[in-house]
Amino acid sequence: MQDVVLLGASNLVLGWPAMMTALQRLTAEPVRVNIATGMGRSYIKTSAFWFRQLPSILDCQLWNHLPQESSHPQLVLITDVGNDIVYLYQPDHIAESVRQCISRVRNWRPDAKLVMTGLPLASLRRIGNARFLIARTILFPGCTLSRNDVIERSVALDQLVRQIADDSGIRFVEPAPNWYGIDPIHVLPKYRVEAFRTYFD
Repeated sequence: MQDVVLLGASNLVLGWPAMMTALQRLTAEPVRVNIATGMGRSYIKTSAFWFRQLPSILDCQLWNHLPQESSHPQLVLITDVGNDIVYLYQPDHIAESVRQCISRVRNWRPDAKLVMTGLPLASLRRIGNARFLIARTILFPGCTLSRNDVIERSVALDQLVRQIADDSGIRFVEPAPNWYGIDPIHVLPKYRVEAFRTYFD
């Protein structure tokens, strides 16, 4: 049995079929997937999307139900760490939540194989102000940050998570610029299998 732990938000939800395709390519073993995900999911606070609320990734019940026995090292993906920027958290606070997740994983299984994705900086930088405002209004209506604010904080957070990955011996994957289109934060459907294969390879 290959255990996989997925921590993230909308890219995991939208990319679920592609993710399963990538995992099936990775191993011939049965796969047991343990997830903390959801549209707009936050690592730090309870988040709302339409008519439902989700506890933060740090506060969810996943941590109490991780499998204790497995014949293979667990594979752990940490992604979508930028959501908390639009929830108005500072990069260092977000980075600390990522460190806590890594610490919990390592306490659970020291042999777990972790991979963390960076932020889609190239995609964010090329979005115009009008398109940014439309995306912000649709995806995160409570956010009041300007385009420049979001880019500045995203750059700072990306640098922090890169350093965390380097310090922790975790593989860091920088998203390819061509994976994104008009929507600056969600991988295009035609590139989702490629993205997840890149994460898991």
